[in-house]
Amino acid sequence: MSATSPSSSMSAPLSPPVKSRSIALFAPPKGGVYRKEDRHTSLSQQPLDGLPLYLRNGGMKGYSPPLLHYGWIVEADVLIQFILNNCPKVVVKTSENFDNDRELDVEWTLSTDYVAPSILKSLGLPSDNKVKLEVLYDSDGRENWGVVVGNNYTGVTGEETRTRLCEIFSPGQKARWFLDIYRWKWTRKTTRRAPKPLQRSPSSSISS
Repeated sequence: MSATSPSSSMSAPLSPPVKSRSIALFAPPKGGVYRKEDRHTSLSQQPLDGLPLYLRNGGMKGYSPPLLHYGWIVEADVLIQFILNNCPKVVVKTSENFDNDRELDVEWTLSTDYVAPSILKSLGLPSDNKVKLEVLYDSDGRENWGVVVGNNYTGVTGEETRTRLCEIFSPGQKARWFLDIYRWKWTRKTTRRAPKPLQRSPSSSISS
């Protein structure tokens, strides 16, 4: 399989060149068939600091790459505190309990569809559907809250938005590429053939 050239949407300066590999990242083992346990193996190969050309939207000849999100893992306390202070309407309090030390333990549920737009609005940044709140997985398969600013199919958002979100949620940390927990496999591309033109028989012609 030969790598194709990247699409123009991935031309942001976030993907330093990465040396090509003899075996593609996240590929199935010999035989080309994924097993259930291969997801853990794939997660152990990420996050990535840079994105190889073959993992961009074009993928490789005959194959589409897994979905990778570009962003940062965010500490839950940092995320919740920012949201409570700046856009509390997206938070739903689900329960309140006192632990043995009589400290209040509060459980929160986020209306995730509204979190990213509310965060951007509170920071005075333009609306952008590439910015999302996602669950990101580290190399050990542990789940974390994450703020993402695009993926390898859509490209990434503008530099101003990336810089501001990094300052707020992960200061001093570079964004990385995280494998999606559901779309973690390479898939075959499907080729759609154009329908054949209808053949009109002489008997079906319309006469004036």
